[in-house]
Amino acid sequence: MTFAKDDNELALVISHEIAHNSMKHIDAKKQNMGLGFLADLATVLLSKGQVSNTNFGVKVTRYFEAVRNRPDRATIRDEWIENAIPAPLRKTTQADGRIRRWVQVLEMENRFLRVVLLADGETVHNAFFDRRLSP
Repeated sequence: MTFAKDDNELALVISHEIAHNSMKHIDAKKQNMGLGFLADLATVLLSKGQVSNTNFGVKVTRYFEAVRNRPDRATIRDEWIENAIPAPLRKTTQADGRIRRWVQVLEMENRFLRVVLLADGETVHNAFFDRRLSP
């Protein structure tokens, strides 16, 4: 599996992340790490996005391994991700085949965690607290 077929697609992903920053999706504390994250993202994309196993028993993409260290993702516990896979509150499938699953996390003031899986239904590609979900 690859995330970017060529330099143009890589540039598109990087510009997407820069847009998040310019639209103030990342607060002032997190802006300082933006360039480091973009460098990590570029490394992951160029590594062709291989899948690896984690110590918490699920497969994850290299992309997820890289973004997992971001300050806004570091508080996400492995068990919350694990719970979303078999027992989501809501589930949808994206046009690209990836599967979105949500769980409510009581320990995080009842926020909703979105877990994005690859089309295989078991490989975690992304996980973040979803500010837009309305139950």
